[in-house]
Amino acid sequence: MQFASLGILRVEPRDETILATLDLLPKNEVMVTDESLAELQTALQNYFQQNVKVKINLTQLEQATPSEIQQQQQVKQQSDMLEDFRQEPIVQKVLQTFDGQIIEKTLKRTQ
Repeated sequence: MQFASLGILRVEPRDETILATLDLLPKNEVMVTDESLAELQTALQNYFQQNVKVKINLTQLEQATPSEIQQQQQVKQQSDMLEDFRQEPIVQKVLQTFDGQIIEKTLKRTQ
């Protein structure tokens, strides 16, 4: 069901059923299987405590998906962390003294 985060889910209540339409980019069609649709339908029915009909709409998306938003947040957090690290006086001194450089992908926040 991971494909759900790659799209935009619209939910429309109807009489005794909910219509859940998941807009996905056409390139993600391969992730949609009978099993993944059934898993999504079951999860939504458990959440809403009501019958849910799931529909997939392959289309171009006009807004960011949850996956894209999460990715953007991670990039910003990494960038902020790198900038904070570079501003530390001890880091600046070590870089200057040893003519060093920061290997960005090795930085991890600990707390």
